[in-house]
Amino acid sequence: MMLAVLALLNVIMIVKEAAKLRHTTALASGSIRAWLWQHRLAFGVLGLFTLYAIAVPLFGFRWATLPFVLACQVLLGARRPRQIAIAVAIALVMSLGLDALFRHVFTISLPRGALL
Repeated sequence: MMLAVLALLNVIMIVKEAAKLRHTTALASGSIRAWLWQHRLAFGVLGLFTLYAIAVPLFGFRWATLPFVLACQVLLGARRPRQIAIAVAIALVMSLGLDALFRHVFTISLPRGALL
């Protein structure tokens, strides 16, 4: 039922925006490239998340989360040795710590991975 409501709202939004498109001017040359460059970090994280979603069933939560969190932090700006050390600590806590928390405290097994 919620999906139907969301779909209906999306159709209404599409119709409203399509009506506005008739009254707009063409984009300036190079504006798409500028928009893509401006949003490169979002696309980078989206690409990393796609790889993460593929890696979790193969390698398990623990070993897929560690490089994902570390790579996201490096992509978003961790460059100096101190920042990298903090990023590694955060990645270890997020992967190993969350796995241990869910397994031992909440008694919920996160994916172990088919290859490991």
